[in-house]
Amino acid sequence: MNAPLASRPARATRAREAGLWTTFRTEARAHRAARAEHKKLQAELAAYDTPSAINDLLAMVDRADEPAAEVRAILTHNLVEYQRHHGGRVAC
Repeated sequence: MNAPLASRPARATRAREAGLWTTFRTEARAHRAARAEHKKLQAELAAYDTPSAINDLLAMVDRADEPAAEVRAILTHNLVEYQRHHGGRVAC
């Protein structure tokens, strides 16, 4: 008689755990997809590899209607990396 009652909480716990795992997998999948998109954008923006080209693109981003914080962050990083690799010299 007690066995069915005792198994109810265990089933509820397993169902809750299954739901948590499903949520975790869904969130992990979304995180991987977002990271892949970010990497793709980084690769595309790597073509702008001089301060002049980066500043020109930053100016276009500033005039754009849609928010472009991610693009701006990547371009700013590229500009800092250029300056780091070239001793802080900016050749326009």
